[in-house]
Amino acid sequence: MTGPEESPCRILVMASGFGSNFQALIDAISAGQLPNSRIISLVTNRKNAHAIVRADKAGIPWDYFNLISSGFLRKGETDEQTVAQGRQQYDAALAARILSVDKERPELIVLAGWMHVFSVAFLEPLERAGVRIINLHPALPGEFDGAMAIERAFEELKAGRLMRTGIMAHYVIDEVDRGSPILVKEIEWKGEGLEELKRELARDSVRGGGYGCVLPLSGSKPLILEHDQSGQRLCSQLRHNVDRTKQAKEAGE
Repeated sequence: MTGPEESPCRILVMASGFGSNFQALIDAISAGQLPNSRIISLVTNRKNAHAIVRADKAGIPWDYFNLISSGFLRKGETDEQTVAQGRQQYDAALAARILSVDKERPELIVLAGWMHVFSVAFLEPLERAGVRIINLHPALPGEFDGAMAIERAFEELKAGRLMRTGIMAHYVIDEVDRGSPILVKEIEWKGEGLEELKRELARDSVRGGGYGCVLPLSGSKPLILEHDQSGQRLCSQLRHNVDRTKQAKEAGE
């Protein structure tokens, strides 16, 4: 458990839209459901994102940084190589922006409706700095990566090719929804319709406490978890891993 001397876990939230997940995280911290945690800032890539309004109301600083308006890619560009290069340059610049010496550095980044797939140009600098990135995907590992996961699972359930689905909280890598799971929770299908299945996933996510500090399902109550599967508080574990890596480097390992 976290000792009284440990400072709050510094969380940076990334959101692109309405910000319901972001608000759920704000409310959870305010209510003490996510103990010893603090949101230090919001990053958005949409200038009209309602998440900005939520940040202002909560007194949380925010930063707008967009792929096109920041000059990394021309609007309407179709050349695949140019698009890939622009995205990598944007990712690298965003990582540098987050890790800037004149800003408070996060320990944990939570993707809360962030509409941009990161490349290693973003992920590697954050990993070297000891910053972990987490996401929640409404499917089991290796099943229904990407968008519309619940809808695609539902079609397989109806066809009798599946009997269960679930929720996965995972670390973010450059393959969509393929990062190492923090928590996997299976949910048996009982013949309910699509909307009821969505509600069941949301209800089960709320009941699943005890394993980690991750974001909520979009449009539902938050998945509020305080420890990872090993029983350690997530940010405490991250700090321990970073310290251990530094010690190994200093020892020449």
